[in-house]
Amino acid sequence: MVFIALVVTSVLLPSLNKTLSSMRISGDARSIASALTQAKMRAGSTFSREQLQIDTTNKTFQLFQKSTSGGSYVSDGGAQYLKSGVSFGYGSITATAGGQSTISQSTAVTFNSRGIPITDDTAGNAKSDYAIYINDSSGTYYAITLSLTGRVQISKYSGGTWVAQ
Repeated sequence: MVFIALVVTSVLLPSLNKTLSSMRISGDARSIASALTQAKMRAGSTFSREQLQIDTTNKTFQLFQKSTSGGSYVSDGGAQYLKSGVSFGYGSITATAGGQSTISQSTAVTFNSRGIPITDDTAGNAKSDYAIYINDSSGTYYAITLSLTGRVQISKYSGGTWVAQ
């Protein structure tokens, strides 16, 4: 009886690990997309600039709001950590996601008071090439991108292209 249990466990364990890994990275992609949507909505509701900052070294993301006095960004909630085994980056992938012309990791996404993604300059020009890439140790890649209107899109890299989720 113990032998049968060991055989069943040894057969199911790799499948369970792959499922858990898949759930961790897809959950992080949804969390980042949710934070971007929250930043967009807060910017519009408070009539200020809101920014999602990415710390690729510490594997965190956090919301910040532009202060009315001094013009710097102040924390608008705590840092959220990526789950174990998940990192920021796109590895050796060269195919771009969203509106990017060349692949690059966005580390700060800024919204104006109307919830439109903008460059963080004094003019506040609209920007449509933000992309946040995450990956895990099993070679799964996700991209969270923004359209010019602020629509958040999650895509998964599959077969050499990005597929909307």
